[in-house]
Amino acid sequence: VLLINMAVAITDTSHRAVEGADYRYNRSRYLDDAAGKFWDSCEDYITTTVVPWKENATLDPKRQYIFACHPHGIHCTPLGQFHCKGTPFDKRFPGICDNKLSGLAASIVFKLPGVREFFLLLNYIDASRAVVEDALEAHRSLFICTGSGEESLLTKRGEDILVLSRRRGFIRMALMYGCDIVPIFGIGNSDLFATYSWGMDFRMWM
Repeated sequence: VLLINMAVAITDTSHRAVEGADYRYNRSRYLDDAAGKFWDSCEDYITTTVVPWKENATLDPKRQYIFACHPHGIHCTPLGQFHCKGTPFDKRFPGICDNKLSGLAASIVFKLPGVREFFLLLNYIDASRAVVEDALEAHRSLFICTGSGEESLLTKRGEDILVLSRRRGFIRMALMYGCDIVPIFGIGNSDLFATYSWGMDFRMWM
């Protein structure tokens, strides 16, 4: 079974398909139901509150956005606000989470059996430039943790470390396609898990 899963993960290209890259959750399917319960439990354990930039802030659901989340932390918890309807973000800014919205994840994520299925169940697609351009041309909005794995490795409790100087691709994409960039800052996200600095040079090289 593991070999079959590995073969599927290596050869399947579902993560590069933009059409229909929405929340694919279906309670009638056993695996979907189990994954949904796991995600619900995570949301219950790590509660989040959405605080907009001003009290009467609005986001037009008809516009196209790139939601840039910082910092990554061990797990980029703020991204969970965009996975489906009913989140605090969806309640505060209705009409966006169910309107052609996809997340971006590193290509390696879709090569890991189990992990791949979890991300595909949610509304994630490959973060490669070609796929991003396809998504934006299809008038999809995107959410991404711009610091990626590098920012995750640099996570320290009590300190928010951002990797931005070498991560400007999302800005170029927004300028090319006329998208609005909405920065999202997850306060406290770096404090959720304990981290260690041993072997950092090797881990960064990997």
